[in-house]
Order: sequence, then structure tokens, then C-alpha cells
Amino acid sequence: MKIRASIVLAVFLTALTSTPSTFLRAQERIEKSSKAFVSDLTVTNVRTLNDGNSLNSQKNLRFYRDADGSTRLEAGSRVTIIDKKAKKLYILNLENRTAQELDAPQISAPNGVTRKRNLSLNSLDITIRLPDEALNPAPKPLPPITIEGFTANGRELSSTLPAHSATGNERPITRTVQTWHSRDLNLPLKTVISDPIGGTTTSIYKNIKVESSLDRSLFSIPPGFIVRYGTQSRVIHAQAEATP
Repeated sequence: MKIRASIVLAVFLTALTSTPSTFLRAQERIEKSSKAFVSDLTVTNVRTLNDGNSLNSQKNLRFYRDADGSTRLEAGSRVTIIDKKAKKLYILNLENRTAQELDAPQISAPNGVTRKRNLSLNSLDITIRLPDEALNPAPKPLPPITIEGFTANGRELSSTLPAHSATGNERPITRTVQTWHSRDLNLPLKTVISDPIGGTTTSIYKNIKVESSLDRSLFSIPPGFIVRYGTQSRVIHAQAEATP
């Protein structure tokens, strides 16, 4: 099963929303005309239990995107950077001053040729894989909204897991992803993911400040950090290989 939604948030929404069944694949969608900006990013998750009680969580993040498409996401002491020019992914731990450097994932094309996909935090596809799930074919248009002075056009995608699937569900499970995308910023300013298992997760950009450019040091490993090198983490590799 797949649910795909263009969503701008941190490289690993799994950690942010505490839903370990969620897999992310980062797909390059940044145009050359992308605008540099800085903003806050709020990610909230609400899950309702059978007894009517609800579990609520909120993450307040800081997001940077340069005009070349390089991105930086700050989540407390953890910073995730994608340097588009260098085609590198950096994960920083500000507390112990360590960094992990990874190459862009290698993806096997159908003809067996290995191709490299540039990573980007600007547009992340959430892919939730369960056996037998069908992606409903036609996106549903949603009324446009205005966020931070930018017009964002909306659409809704849904997928259905049929009853008695390999997952063990007795009744069909339907998941929906709603996104509102700003053409001016080339960015989905708001995303709402709803499913019976993980609850409702909403991400929204706030306090957006457009800049002519950003300091390139934001998208590199700071001096004095201990760096561990690697090609791909097992998670990123698995996500890349699972993506057609």
C-alpha cells in the first residue's frame, strides 16, 4: 500500500509523529526558481482512543531553504541538512557535536541501471506500505487557502486497505492526505494526514520570511564536529529501493 503526499517537513516524520510504520522517501521536486526563505514549522498529532480519550503532541521546528534547494531543519539538538550542491545529507547532534554524512541514495531503475536521486527536504513523499492497499486514482481538488499571505492550492489523495488483508484488519481502512501547495514558494504550506491508526497529523509553515539568499554555512557541517561517514543508512537505502 502507498500513500504519497508532497509534504515539507523534516526528513524523518516517523520520529516526529511517533508512528514507526511510516516510511519516507525524499524526492527532488525543487525548481531552479525556488525562493530562499526561513520559517517556523509546526507539526501536531492527535490520536483518539476507543474510550474517547485523546493523545496530543506538538513539535515546533525551524526550517531553512536556500535558492538552490538546499535545506536545513532544526528539531531541538538534532539538525538535518540536505546540501543540494554537494548531494549530501548531514545529520548533526548539537549536544555532543557529532555529524553523520551520507551520500544521496542510489536507486535501481527498472532496467537495472543505478541512478542517483537528489535528496530534498523541500518536498517529501510519505509512503506508508501495507499489503493489498489501493491508491484511489483521482486526486480531489480542495478550495485554495491563504497562509502567511501566500495562496495555496489544495488537493486530497486517499487510499483504501481492503478488509481481511494481510495486515489483519476486519474492515476497510481509508487514509487521506490533504496538501495545500504554494506555487510562489514551490512549497506545500499545509499538510493534513488522517488515518485510523496514526491519527491526524498536521504540518503548517508559519512566520515565513523570504530572503535573497541564506548563509551557506547553514547547509554544511560546522567546524570542530566529529564526522562519521557512510553511503546510506539502512532506512534510507530500504526506502530508496522500495520506490519505483
